[in-house]
Amino acid sequence: MFEFDGNHWFLHRVLRWRVIASVAWSLLLLPMSMAAYLLFLQVNLFHPFAWITAWMSTLCSGCALFSLILLLISLLVVIYLDSRNYTVAPCLPNTRLATLASIVQPHRFIHMLSHTLAGLLCGWAAAFLAGGRYKSLDVACCGHTSLSVQRDCLNELHLFIVLFGGFVGFTSSLLYFLKYMSYTAFPIIQISKYLQFRAALPCIVKQSAMQSFLLLRWYCIIYFFFGYIPRCWLLTGMHVELDSTKPRLDSLIGLLDPGLLLQTWLAGTFILFTWYMAWALLRIHITEAYQFRVETSFVEDSEMCLPVVLASNPPPIVKFLALQDLAILSRASPCRRRQVFTLSQPGGRPHTWSLLSSHCISLLSELTSQLSAHQDATTGDGRPTTSSAHGSQHPPQPECLDMHTGLRNKIEGPGFRSSSVASSPFSPGPLRTPTRTLSTTLSPLFSPHPLAPMDTSIPAVSSKMRDPQDLRSSLFGSPWHDVVENSPIVHRGQSFWSFSSGAPPMADNPNMRPSVASPMPWTKDAPQPDRVAAKLSQVRAFLIKMPIVVYATQKIAESSSQALFADGQAHIWAFEAVSHMVAASFTEDQYGVVQTNLSSILCTMVNLLEAIDKHFKLPQASNKPLRPTDSWPDASFKSLRFAVRSALRTALHRIANKFGHHLKAVDLSPEHLKRLQMFVDYKE
Repeated sequence: MFEFDGNHWFLHRVLRWRVIASVAWSLLLLPMSMAAYLLFLQVNLFHPFAWITAWMSTLCSGCALFSLILLLISLLVVIYLDSRNYTVAPCLPNTRLATLASIVQPHRFIHMLSHTLAGLLCGWAAAFLAGGRYKSLDVACCGHTSLSVQRDCLNELHLFIVLFGGFVGFTSSLLYFLKYMSYTAFPIIQISKYLQFRAALPCIVKQSAMQSFLLLRWYCIIYFFFGYIPRCWLLTGMHVELDSTKPRLDSLIGLLDPGLLLQTWLAGTFILFTWYMAWALLRIHITEAYQFRVETSFVEDSEMCLPVVLASNPPPIVKFLALQDLAILSRASPCRRRQVFTLSQPGGRPHTWSLLSSHCISLLSELTSQLSAHQDATTGDGRPTTSSAHGSQHPPQPECLDMHTGLRNKIEGPGFRSSSVASSPFSPGPLRTPTRTLSTTLSPLFSPHPLAPMDTSIPAVSSKMRDPQDLRSSLFGSPWHDVVENSPIVHRGQSFWSFSSGAPPMADNPNMRPSVASPMPWTKDAPQPDRVAAKLSQVRAFLIKMPIVVYATQKIAESSSQALFADGQAHIWAFEAVSHMVAASFTEDQYGVVQTNLSSILCTMVNLLEAIDKHFKLPQASNKPLRPTDSWPDASFKSLRFAVRSALRTALHRIANKFGHHLKAVDLSPEHLKRLQMFVDYKE
């Protein structure tokens, strides 16, 4: 999310003015959009002169100016909210339930409410501009013949268009988060802002028209069943009547009005076009390349230099723009590359190259560690790994709930840490007790394994009870006997009170004799936490088996893989920058500054390539990239992992082709040299 009230200098001096420029262009283009909307509203191909005359008169009228002011206010609200929710690395939930939870966040709820109100305002302005029978909310009733009393009736046509504007605002806000329109995709080819906007304009028009048509279809269905609710509310609040001579719009006859459907579709297209145009202008201005300074002679301007910006942990948008400038610098700016290869004075040290290369290496190492951790957390079939404590091959012992407080006890004594147990003559299976409190029970409510043990601890015993029979009689003779008998028991694995084969019994080993604390006085009104937790556990087990819960908690395909490469664009720029700089150093590096850490760069890139290859072998990570589609908005983040792999291989090929067999002189391990030799021989 972009924060313009931060302390970083780039947010105040550059990014804020870019947002202001995009807002200014959106407001300047809004009158042209409104003029085009009015031109389509009053289309009359058989009388073109009358068409143009009516269009000019409406455009210069006071109602058009008033509607334009309302549209400007609503557009400012939309742009402000969208600018606060932009991000360069999308947050990708792994389940549908997580997606729903991300939508109902408070700031997103405010986003939806504001867009709904802005849509209602734009719908009212669109209906007011349409004029005729759509202009006002109340009209004179046509069924009254008396001239002395003139009654007002509700104009349901106007209400239909206004409510459609609110529906468009709500759905556009919902799709803004579901389709990740907050994700700011940087252009692959650097072109001017005008060319980018001209290329995006046909897509905006097409998307607005298609989305308005689809929303109109669903809106008609919703209004057919629930349209009487706002109509009755307005009839009661405004003290007006319903014209009996006109069909109601919650009927098939009323909805099948071609003129009304056309006006509503045009109004929705106009609203979406203005909002999407502002969205595209904001993205174009934000992603414009910015040229940072490589070095400076003034101390007060040192924070604006590219190495310092990357090393100071800047905001994500500043970091991406700095890496973009570094990639452009390394590829197409020999004079700026020369500044990177120079030595600092006094001292003669390559501080600039050291800062830039260390940041790129840390980015690649971080991605390598994430991929390795993800690889270790999954098994060969792509499922999470499960392992018992201390490497035991037996299932972990279930947890035990203390009778007095409902809290689990920890293991005390070495005799209870045995990995294998034998059955006891009085315990057919381990006691399966539920979680401790309501909060801990509801937290794993949608866990895919509701019966999985949460702890491997068992209660401690002391030396007071030296015989299992005494322990049994003390336990079953206590007031908690009914609670223990009614508690749920899961017969799984071995006995709870048993020990491993070859271990001495309790009676023979004084260090392993159990003791049970004296229970508290029992009353009928005393709470029984184990029964409450047992009921909650049963409810949880019932809910987890419901099809809708299974569907909501099921993992989305390739979600974990897409989340790992959500910020892959930064890594792509790091590959390009490092590879171009290393390749250029073969002829431009006069002091040999790149040779100081060339081995670490090559090792990091080869290790990352191996980690990516292992990741693509997992079943949950598809090896085939998605087919390129002209979908709008941009969904390129779903295939960033393929772009990262291609960029990394291209970077290694660039270095291998430039250095050739000279790579054998670099201090590398035999495995890394063997992998690089494959790039030299074009076998990779």
